Amino acid sequence: MSLIGQITGLRPSKSGIPKLTIQIAVENQFDANIAVLAVNTEVRASASPDSYDAWGSSQFLGYAVWECWSTQIAKSGKTTWELALPLSHYQIQKIEDARNGRDVSLMIRCSFTAAVIPDTGTTNYGAFISSNLSDPSRSAGNCVHKIARSDWLKLRKELGYGECLLIEIPLRTPARKGMAKALEHLDAASDHFAEDRPDETLASCYKAFEYLAQKAGFENPDQNAFEKLLVAVEDDSKKQKLKILMRDVCQFFNLGRHEPGKEKVVVDRRDAEYALFLSRATLAYLAKHWLESSPC
Repeated sequence: MSLIGQITGLRPSKSGIPKLTIQIAVENQFDANIAVLAVNTEVRASASPDSYDAWGSSQFLGYAVWECWSTQIAKSGKTTWELALPLSHYQIQKIEDARNGRDVSLMIRCSFTAAVIPDTGTTNYGAFISSNLSDPSRSAGNCVHKIARSDWLKLRKELGYGECLLIEIPLRTPARKGMAKALEHLDAASDHFAEDRPDETLASCYKAFEYLAQKAGFENPDQNAFEKLLVAVEDDSKKQKLKILMRDVCQFFNLGRHEPGKEKVVVDRRDAEYALFLSRATLAYLAKHWLESSPC
């Protein structure tokens, strides 16, 4: 016998440090009244909780804090536990990595320590119990709650991250296209932006497309380079407009490089933020075309 539990709801809060409160319906299946003394909960995110070794391959998010005023549960009694999980931007990104544009499931492994409350009227505790909360619908003992993509986007917004536009770039793009290296430059641009270094942010954005151009056999990300990079776009009229647009975007990024002999242009955080959005959107557009055209 044990305590069984199922996740029944999620409540986001962005007051102070954003947190996600996980609500669990708990039922006492022990043949006695018990007092719960401590609860420890590990929370993970997974796109496929039913796959082999889903726990081991899931993204670790952290440990949730048990928020409970009443610790006693009568025999066959029911109660609701609330477990508060603080969520930083880094953890939100972990969830984004796990779901990859799809639905996502929260997986929790909840261990508890309890004591039997004797029927004799004494205030002393009886036997002590250490066990895991069990989800009756799963044999592995982990509690799982599937969150639909649309529901997750609402939760993310209520956690205070809705103002951030997350543009999804497929990571399965063929390696020969050089997307992985370009994303490294984009990661560097994000780091520079976080450090409030707008010049370096724009310069790293430029390097991402400069690398793709060189991978395609061109020195700079100009119209000729984008003509090659946009080979998967079948409509020629669309391709002509896109290659001019992307060249102009790269010329904007080039303002952060301060080339010798040219007048220095002052760029600020607004320019850096704009450059990051343009870079992510453009890389995502190219990657999705490459992925569709790849025989892999």
